[in-house]
Amino acid sequence: MRFFALFIIVSFLLPARALAGETPPACQQDNAIAVVKSDYRFTYFCSSSHGCDFKARPPSPLNADERDDKNLAWVVTASVIGGYDSKGQPQFMPEGAAFALVSTECKIENTLGPNGPLHTAEYFLDDVGGKEFALYPGIAYRSNVDPKYSAKSLDALEQMVSQLPADARIHWIPAQRNSYKKPLLFGSEANLTEFWKFCFLHKVKLEIAPPSCKKESECTAFCKDAGKGTTCLTDGVAACERGSCTCSLTCK
Repeated sequence: MRFFALFIIVSFLLPARALAGETPPACQQDNAIAVVKSDYRFTYFCSSSHGCDFKARPPSPLNADERDDKNLAWVVTASVIGGYDSKGQPQFMPEGAAFALVSTECKIENTLGPNGPLHTAEYFLDDVGGKEFALYPGIAYRSNVDPKYSAKSLDALEQMVSQLPADARIHWIPAQRNSYKKPLLFGSEANLTEFWKFCFLHKVKLEIAPPSCKKESECTAFCKDAGKGTTCLTDGVAACERGSCTCSLTCK
């Protein structure tokens, strides 16, 4: 009877695979956490000043999807740390957690964040008068920027972009434009053309905010030559919508 009671307790604590007599996964717990920590989606998700707390658990025998997935080794949780209490213990953000399903081969098979699967990493290009830039994770300005994100030349900026994952997006609100409202990168439109090409070759999407406006006539120059090519009219039709210039093209 004593042995039977002990067996019940141990059976409750062990994961489903152990009960079935299967060998432990080749992917160890520390390796699974390391894989998730280094994944660009979680690097972006945990980019707040305090980062994330990472923990891993084996598949739960109480969860049918986890129990039946023979390739699943670990469920890794990344909890965003909002701060620390008086005893130095982390305090977690409400709904600030993301999960990764890690296979027996130590590969992330799926992710789940507060709003669904974690998507492409997003970065913000912080523009100081068109002459100095900072590129950091996020989609908005930061009041304090770590010097490691600073780029004082086009070469330095391109070096930072070369380290970004494929399909990353860069958001930029230009601080300096020419008389045609075209953005200037390090004081030059030619630099921007070069940077566009560099981003394209590295499969990084550069999204530039349109110039602000109060009336349609302010956007005419911005739309000039917007439709270069054989299928669209050369100039776009300018409009001022919600304080920003837009261009619509007439194409075949």
